[in-house]
Amino acid sequence: MDYLKDSLNEKIQELMNDPEIKQYLEYIVRSQQERTIKRAKNGLEQVGAKRNKLKNLQELTSKHSSLQNNLRGMIFATSQLNKFEAELRNPALTPDQKNDIENKILATKSKFDFNKDALFAYANKNNVDIELSDLDGLLNQKVKMDKSGHVDLSFAFGKEFDNLNSQENQFNKDIANAERYSSRLGFEPQKSVQEVNQDIGDFEEVDLENVPDNPARSKEIKEQIGRAMNPQPKLGLFARAKNWFVNTFRRSKQLPAPEQAQPEQTQPKSNAHSDYVNSLKYDVMRDLAAKYKREMEQDIKREEKAAKAKEDNDVDR
Repeated sequence: MDYLKDSLNEKIQELMNDPEIKQYLEYIVRSQQERTIKRAKNGLEQVGAKRNKLKNLQELTSKHSSLQNNLRGMIFATSQLNKFEAELRNPALTPDQKNDIENKILATKSKFDFNKDALFAYANKNNVDIELSDLDGLLNQKVKMDKSGHVDLSFAFGKEFDNLNSQENQFNKDIANAERYSSRLGFEPQKSVQEVNQDIGDFEEVDLENVPDNPARSKEIKEQIGRAMNPQPKLGLFARAKNWFVNTFRRSKQLPAPEQAQPEQTQPKSNAHSDYVNSLKYDVMRDLAAKYKREMEQDIKREEKAAKAKEDNDVDR
C-alpha cells in the first residue's frame, strides 16, 4: 500500500503541474468561492432586513403598551414551553407527572397564541412588515425580568441585535476570505470548463464536440462537473484504492461461476478496472481541488506574513 500511495501522490502532483488540469482546478476553486460570496451576501441582506424589522417593532412596542404586553407574553410563554418540553423528555417521569406537564404545555401554548394573534392583528391592520419567523431569535432569548417583574424587552432586543451583529461579522469574514482566493486567481478565463481537456492518464476520455448529439451523455458530463465542483463526503482516495484491491483479490480466489446459456441480447460485461477508475475520477478531482486550495492558502498566508513584516519594518524606521 505504501508503494501505491507514493505512486498516487506522484501522479497527483503530475496532474497538478499540467496547465490544463490547473486551469480546471482554478475553475473549481473559483466557483466554490463565488458561491460562498453569493451565499454570504444573501445572508447579509437577510440580516439587514431582519434588523430593520425588529428596530421598527421595538419602536412600536415602546409607544403602545398593549403591543408591549403581547410581545412580553410571547417571550415568556416561549421560555416556559422550552422548559416544559425539556422536562417532558425525562424518561423517569411517572404517567401523572407526564400528564401534568402536557397540560401545562397546552395552557402555555394557548397564552402564546393569544398574544401572537393580538400582535399580528395590530401588524396587519397597520401594515407593519413583520413575520413570526423574524421573531425566532427574539422569542428564544434568555428571559430577564425588569424591576417591575416584567420581561425586559430592552435586554431581549439588545441580545438579539448582538446575535445579528455576530452573524453579519461572520458573513463579512466569509466574503473577505473568499475574495483572497478570487483576487489571487484573477478573472475567470473565457475558455469554459466544457472546453478543458479532461484526459487524465487512465481516466475516461471525453469527446466534448460530440456531446450535443448525445443528450444522455451530455447530462452525464454535466453531472460529473457538478460533482467535482460540489464535493460530497466520500471514502478517502487511498481507502477506496485499498478496498478495490482487497475486493479484486477476493474475487480472484472464488471458483468460477457455472456456464449459463447467453440470452439473445446480452448486456455489456462490466470491466472491474473501468468501474474502479470511473468511481475514482470524482474523488481524484475532488482531492486535487482540495490540495490545490490548501497550497494556495499556504501561499496566501506566506505572502500576508511577508507583507506584514515589511510593514512593521517600515514603521520601525
